[in-house]
Amino acid sequence: MNIKLIPNKDMQNELSTLVGNRKILYILCEENQVDVLKRKGKLSEQAKKRSVRVYCPTTLETYESIQDAAIKLILDPGAISKVVNGKQKSTGGYTFKKAIN
Repeated sequence: MNIKLIPNKDMQNELSTLVGNRKILYILCEENQVDVLKRKGKLSEQAKKRSVRVYCPTTLETYESIQDAAIKLILDPGAISKVVNGKQKSTGGYTFKKAIN
């Protein structure tokens, strides 16, 4: 499913510098595969059991999964996983660790 967003004047002004002073007619957003599976109710219970709750000390929030944190903070889930597993210190200015249930 695609979502078409038509930006208002303020948003057009902000975005025009990013795209070389071109007028933005609309922004097209696509669902990622996880969202499609959630919408169709096909996300397996096993995948839910494997998910790791993560805590972000930067935002003081706990997220239900790495994927959830990635979507809400617009980050790469692989990079968040590396931070949680101690292979990387931070990603996008955020730090993460496994949440204590």
